[in-house]
Amino acid sequence: MIINLTPHPLHFYPNDCPDRIERGQVEPEFTVGPSGKVARLAQESLGTGFTEAFDMEGTSPAQSLTATAVEYVDYGSVYGLPPFDGCAPPRTFYVVPLVVALAARDRPDLLVPYRDVRNMQGSVIGCRQLARPVCNAKHREAS
Repeated sequence: MIINLTPHPLHFYPNDCPDRIERGQVEPEFTVGPSGKVARLAQESLGTGFTEAFDMEGTSPAQSLTATAVEYVDYGSVYGLPPFDGCAPPRTFYVVPLVVALAARDRPDLLVPYRDVRNMQGSVIGCRQLARPVCNAKHREAS
């Protein structure tokens, strides 16, 4: 079973679908609707700082010095994720945003959209596969 823990429907296109398509050019093979629950990564703003940046192209550093606002953010733990079922292999897989899967790489039941399909304006409208992020080569060899 696959449960979609993103806020969007997941449209799955054929493997040979082009990277970019016009609306209606290729129909999705199937769609997994959002479950109504969303897995997220907690974040807390720690305040704004400023950094000096230079645009060196065609100007002297004195002419191009600008202050750029930078927000300091503490990214914390994952929330909204059901507990792992403990089965090997898992019986239930959860499709989550990539940042969630990377923050919880030890979970073998998390999948992310992979091989994106975009509309002609560049917005992601679906994918051709799912992927499981892994920590390192050790996990790739075990799979």
